[in-house]
Amino acid sequence: MTFTNGLRALLRQDPNIIMVGEIRDGETAELAVQAALTGHLVFSTLHTNNAATCLPRLLDMNIEPFLIASTVRVVIGQRLVRRLCVECREVYQPNDEELKRLAKTFSLTAETFKQIHELETQALDGGIGKGNTDKAPSNTLSTTTSAITRLFKNHEDGCNACNHTGFKGRIGIYEVLHNSEEVQKLIVSNGTSDNIQTEAINEGMLTMQLDGFIKALRGETTIEEVLRVTIEK
Repeated sequence: MTFTNGLRALLRQDPNIIMVGEIRDGETAELAVQAALTGHLVFSTLHTNNAATCLPRLLDMNIEPFLIASTVRVVIGQRLVRRLCVECREVYQPNDEELKRLAKTFSLTAETFKQIHELETQALDGGIGKGNTDKAPSNTLSTTTSAITRLFKNHEDGCNACNHTGFKGRIGIYEVLHNSEEVQKLIVSNGTSDNIQTEAINEGMLTMQLDGFIKALRGETTIEEVLRVTIEK
C-alpha cells in the first residue's frame, strides 16, 4: 500500500470531498488534479515560499499549465508567529528611526497608510487583539490615516501566565490567492511566481507580511516576529 494507491482506492469510493495530506510528487499531484477535474473538491498542502509559488511548483511536478488553471480555485499561504502574552505585553511609541525603517520595509506611503488604517479598523471590529490590560489597552487603534501612533512588544521578563517569556502560543498570518482569469492567463503562459504575485496584489490580495503587520498593530505579535518569518533569506 503506497500513498498513491491509497488515494486511488479513495477515489473509487466516489467521495464528494477529498483531503490529500500533502502533494509531494508528480504522481500524487496528477491524481489530485484528475480528481478535481471530475467534480471532486480536493484540499491539500504543498511546501512553497508563498501562495504564488504554489502554481509554478505544480508546473515543476509536470502538471500541464492548462490543467492547473482549470482546477486550482484558491491557494492560502500560511506562516506561524509567536503570540504576545496579553497579560504582560507592553505598548511603546516608535521613534523616528524605527518609523523610517517600517516605512521602507512595508512600503508605507500616504496612500497605503489609509489602507492600513482601514484594515486595522476592520481587525478591531473583528475582535483581533482583544485582551485589555492597564499597560496595553486594545480597544483603541494603533494608527491614524497618516501615522503609526504605537507598537507592541513583549515584556522583557514576561509573567507567570507566559512562563516569563513574553509570548504565549502562536498565531497564523495568511495570504489568499484567488485563481482569477488574469492569474489563469499567467499560468498558461508559464508566468513566474513574481508575475503571479504582482497580479494577485493588484487584484487586492493581502500578503502574509501585510497581514502580520496588521496583527502586530493590534498587539497580537511583534514587528520583529513578522519580519523573522516573512523576509526571504
